[in-house]
Amino acid sequence: MAFPNAVRADAVLGGWQFQGWFEGQTGDALGFGNAIFNGDTQGVELPLEQRRAERWFNTEAGFNRAANRVLANNIQGLSTRFNGIRADGINNFDMSMFKNLRINERFKAQFRLEAFNALNHVQFDTPNTNPVNAAFGSVTAEKGHGQRQVTVGFKVLF
Repeated sequence: MAFPNAVRADAVLGGWQFQGWFEGQTGDALGFGNAIFNGDTQGVELPLEQRRAERWFNTEAGFNRAANRVLANNIQGLSTRFNGIRADGINNFDMSMFKNLRINERFKAQFRLEAFNALNHVQFDTPNTNPVNAAFGSVTAEKGHGQRQVTVGFKVLF
């Protein structure tokens, strides 16, 4: 039995569904805890084009980094959070593709291809904000979104 070209074309090209969703969020404001700061807080933030994992903010802006001067208790004079100095935000795009197939009147099938973090965009965790730590100002981990993940699935509906 020969099928018309339109039926064959629909079997290949028809029944597709595409879906994408974006999650975007600014990063958390950073706090520096019980730090001694003798500088201008406006100088702590780095422009976006200068930020990198090794240097997320200006560590030379006036932070006292001497471990022997850390105070166990003091009256807090430094703000707990700075609005302009933020961790990396969320920038995640997921997408999926489905192909629906009709086997007969009773059975249908679906092929699924899904990609989480489809653009494989790295999302940095919060940088180290402890001035006496050797990693001060650097990001040493990623957020839980991780690398791109692709899943392939097939299901039969009856």
